[in-house]
Amino acid sequence: MRIILCSIDEPLAKAWETYCVDLSGVEVHRGNILDLNVDAVVSPANSFGFMDGGIDMVYSQHFGWNVQLR
Repeated sequence: MRIILCSIDEPLAKAWETYCVDLSGVEVHRGNILDLNVDAVVSPANSFGFMDGGIDMVYSQHFGWNVQLR
């Protein structure tokens, strides 16, 4: 399995690279997560599963509003 940590924040990306350097299968991507060709996207959603703000809203707009029902 390959895990891609994605950030548009340079300090966060650098921190991930520092702490994940020895982790096999983990890579850091700088840029838009929606530009990646992947099988799954994990959201740091709130505990209620509402996807109407922040990155969740971006996912809902991209994948469709029914994504929060899955």
